[in-house]
Amino acid sequence: MADRKIIHLRFGGNDYYFGSVAAIYSKFTKEELGVSYGSLRNYGITPDKPYINGKATIKEGVLISAKGMRGRKAAERQRHTIRPKAVLIDFDCTIFDTRIDREARKAKDFDLICSKIVRQYTLYDGWKSVFSWMKDSGIKVGIVSSAKTDIIKAAFSFFNIDCDGIVGWQLYHRKPDPKLIDMALNKLGGIPKDDAIYIGDSLEDRKMAESAGIRFVAATWDCENVNETEELKKGEHCSSPIQIIDLLS
Repeated sequence: MADRKIIHLRFGGNDYYFGSVAAIYSKFTKEELGVSYGSLRNYGITPDKPYINGKATIKEGVLISAKGMRGRKAAERQRHTIRPKAVLIDFDCTIFDTRIDREARKAKDFDLICSKIVRQYTLYDGWKSVFSWMKDSGIKVGIVSSAKTDIIKAAFSFFNIDCDGIVGWQLYHRKPDPKLIDMALNKLGGIPKDDAIYIGDSLEDRKMAESAGIRFVAATWDCENVNETEELKKGEHCSSPIQIIDLLS
């Protein structure tokens, strides 16, 4: 038999079951539960130490299931359940809503973007917790984007986010060129593709990942193209950043 951790939430007179603490926040808000993800993570729920407040009871248990799959399906499932050593992430509309700088980018006023406009970016809710969790878990983080490297650095500096390597706009390599994935993994110390994933918000991102032979996870929380979003949702995807923790756990 194979055991897996399960999180049991008792809320509003109903019972809910999740694969991780992070997954709870894909359905409920911190206001509804009366506790934030960060506080719950710091509390450290264990089978002998549930979290209880006036709104919710959260417990950790074990889901017992029979061993089963064989062959190719089993190998693919195993690959997706092993925690990666590196996570590569797109920048625009994946980590930040950067639409506010579009006119400045067209005008190539990159100094204005880096000095002022990045401060008006919106960091999608949940990313702070995701970056903190990846750092604590020893997962290296790389950015692969069509945005200028200086813009990415300025945004990360202002929002106090760390990453281990950046591959920004390149003169000779543009998405969906898989060479960008190779460049990013080299910046992270040559981590093998089987030990990494790429998170992006477009079919172009997916094509690049597939061409590079790396696992792709679609970020569908703010895709502008409805048709692309529906296509991306047919594959592995997250509808909010906080779900990434559940995906990687």
